[in-house]
Amino acid sequence: LDIRARDFFVAGHIPGARVVDLRKTDEESSSPEGYRRLQAKCEQLFGSVGVDNSCEVLLYDDGLGPGPARLYWLLDWLGHRDVSILSRGYGNCRITSTRLKNVWWVQYFNSMDTLILNSIEVVGMIVGRLR
Repeated sequence: LDIRARDFFVAGHIPGARVVDLRKTDEESSSPEGYRRLQAKCEQLFGSVGVDNSCEVLLYDDGLGPGPARLYWLLDWLGHRDVSILSRGYGNCRITSTRLKNVWWVQYFNSMDTLILNSIEVVGMIVGRLR
């Protein structure tokens, strides 16, 4: 899923990519009803570009913004476990889901695409309870 602006997507993208407007995942309320609206929005958005729990998803954008991480969190929240993030910045960081909740395979490559760090990261995320 390409999270860049549509004009960048039209100018060039990874073959097979679909553009996703991150703004369509905005929700103003963190109430239980707000989470239900967010879930419906996300299911519609991801479904409209062919994403379901049977496919692998690669998320990317054009910078160091939080877009790919936000979409990863939303997909994880919806139960999708086969998600990777392609992050470009200084060199290249490839973050791949291990299909285990909160466990990531993180690889850093330098600008010559040589692997310089290969790690498994276990992270916890504190999220408010729904009532």
